[in-house]
Amino acid sequence: MRRTLTVIASILAGCLIIGLLFSRVTVSQVAPPAPVQNGPYQVVATTATAAPGADAVLFVVMVDTATSRCWMKGSGGKWADLGSPADGK
Repeated sequence: MRRTLTVIASILAGCLIIGLLFSRVTVSQVAPPAPVQNGPYQVVATTATAAPGADAVLFVVMVDTATSRCWMKGSGGKWADLGSPADGK
């Protein structure tokens, strides 16, 4: 009787250990990292020249990603509203 209980306890312990080993999280079960959240505005700075050898002019373009409205700031220092591409301008 005592030997039977020892065998049963050993089998149960072995099943528990095997179950714990096989229930670990695998690489395919790990959640991917969350995507980077962009802010509401995207800004791009670029230069342009009117002709070869001419002075380069710095332009800054800002886009509101929620409304797709665009603004541009050139050498004049003031922001110009370019509207939205969805407006058909």
